[in-house]
Amino acid sequence: TPAEGDGSGAAATPDGDDADAAAAARQKRNPRDVPVVKALWAAVAAFDETLQRDFLMFVTGSKTAPMGGLGALRPPAHASFKIQRAGPDSDALPTSHTCFNTLLLPEYDPPQKVAKLLEYAVREGHEGFALE
Repeated sequence: TPAEGDGSGAAATPDGDDADAAAAARQKRNPRDVPVVKALWAAVAAFDETLQRDFLMFVTGSKTAPMGGLGALRPPAHASFKIQRAGPDSDALPTSHTCFNTLLLPEYDPPQKVAKLLEYAVREGHEGFALE
């Protein structure tokens, strides 16, 4: 299963040695140091306020952060905000699971692709399915 909350998408296996190696890899790789995650937050910071709210809606299903900000997205009241690797570089748009506050982000190469593709995904997908 993917490592929750670290954005690495690393998988642990039930084998002792492999599980230990996977745990060590997750500890050594700070998700804030991953180039595509840095590019994601730079892109979000460059968005205007409306697009930032649309980003929040795209990932969480709400245009407003809970009281206390995004850091307040913690169980049991809320699902944690997560970024999960969604495969290698591609031209696929980022996707999300709003019920789980999870952004699925391909490992774009170069990471600067994230700004264009994220903005397109947010502009086109922030309203959801609008079922009535």
